[in-house]
Amino acid sequence: MHFLVQIVYRRIASKQNKSEITPLSTHMRIFFLAVVSLLTAQIVVAQKPPKYTEFGISAGNLVYTGSFSPNSGVGTWMQEQGGRFGVALRRNFRPWFNLGVETNYGWFNLDDVNHGRAQRDIQVRTSVLNVNAAAEFIFVRYGKFHYINDFAPYLKIGTGANFFNPNISDNFANLPSEVSVYPFSYSSMNVFMGFGFKFRTSYKTSLSVEVMMHNSGTNRMGGVVSNFGNASNDRYGGIFLHFTRLFF
Repeated sequence: MHFLVQIVYRRIASKQNKSEITPLSTHMRIFFLAVVSLLTAQIVVAQKPPKYTEFGISAGNLVYTGSFSPNSGVGTWMQEQGGRFGVALRRNFRPWFNLGVETNYGWFNLDDVNHGRAQRDIQVRTSVLNVNAAAEFIFVRYGKFHYINDFAPYLKIGTGANFFNPNISDNFANLPSEVSVYPFSYSSMNVFMGFGFKFRTSYKTSLSVEVMMHNSGTNRMGGVVSNFGNASNDRYGGIFLHFTRLFF
């Protein structure tokens, strides 16, 4: 700023007789400094954060743990896992933060044989539809103007509507009296949390791998619930692969 003031001073001085040149008064210096400061402030305000939109498709597996299979392990998950597919639309407000909506459809399978209950012999196939709002917190500046950062870990949290339909086998002859079946369509509110990694595949495309777990807000996703005690909420999740197109 002082440099600009000196330039203005020299221009004024060049139009006057050298013998009449006097230093700029304190009031003039303050005036010019105020003008330059105001212009600088206007430029800074005009520079908005780099916002952009992204649209993505996803695919992965879907596993379940809950009232039907409270002690499931990795082996059981592998046997009973289903698939999951979805789409997402997100708005990035900062290089490290975005908000979006996601919808996805999937299914998982359950079988008494895998849980030591061959005599009861009930099988369930549950279809799941989610419509969620989600926020991503990215630990490295990513996206628009940050092409040099081609790898970024992130945390995701969200909530939304969970619609599900347990399709239960008709073999109820050996169903014990201490359990009830819920073979119809239901809905609940789910909350979820997970983490992942983003990989920049090109200037306007990105690939993400994430691990996600949902709390379903209900204990009926497995279709069979014990009549004794308060069963905890069912949980579901999996590993998902997202391919995303960036628009800016």
